[in-house]
Amino acid sequence: MSYLVFVLMLEGWIMFALTVTGGVLALWAVADCVSRGGTQFERAGLRGKQFWLILTVIAAVVAGLGAWSSLVALLQYGSPTGQLGLFGIAALCVAAVYLAGPRRQLKLYGDSGYGY
Repeated sequence: MSYLVFVLMLEGWIMFALTVTGGVLALWAVADCVSRGGTQFERAGLRGKQFWLILTVIAAVVAGLGAWSSLVALLQYGSPTGQLGLFGIAALCVAAVYLAGPRRQLKLYGDSGYGY
């Protein structure tokens, strides 16, 4: 196996891992947003639950489509191809922003107001 083939296969596996990780993070963001109460967002001084729910669901759909196409390519051709692309990167950013910012603030404002 030549050096170039090895590098291209390694790049394919890295992109595949990033695509699947983006899908998992987006699903985690949606599940966390659904589990929060609407009053938590108000108490934390953030945008409403509807705003974050719409954003994270769109990110999960985009990231899920990318992960699905990567998995189909892996099963069909036997080699991974990353389908991250511009929209996949944007979906990953939305999920990461929710998990790093609003989620952390929402933890302070649990249903009882004392965090959990």
